[in-house]
Amino acid sequence: MKFLKVLLLSTLTLPLTLASAYSAPRCLDNICEENIVSDNIGYFGEVVKIYDNHTADVALINVPAKYNFKLSELGTLTECYQEFCEYQMVVDKWGNPGQIYALFNNGRIHFVEQETGDFYYLTIKDIAKINQ
Repeated sequence: MKFLKVLLLSTLTLPLTLASAYSAPRCLDNICEENIVSDNIGYFGEVVKIYDNHTADVALINVPAKYNFKLSELGTLTECYQEFCEYQMVVDKWGNPGQIYALFNNGRIHFVEQETGDFYYLTIKDIAKINQ
């Protein structure tokens, strides 16, 4: 959806009134509307609205619902966090090799087990680098 907005705004000549109606996503506490976020339990989704009381409505991806979270409970999607990066091959604490599919700046990861293709929600404390 964000790509569509960028495409529309960059390829069309919009009247000033319509162009000024689009506003940049609101940010608070280093989290912005339209960010992909994860909480500390396993829910993740897109921030749709941020409020002055330091909460945000998140359209959840893993369940069809919208939920309000405290901003302090959320981490944003990032390419690298501490010593790990997206798509890096790692081993989980049970010895299963796999790949980091998504990584959040609160230490949460989406892990895909290499042999089964099963998808798990873990923390970076649950994984280790593969010795190469």
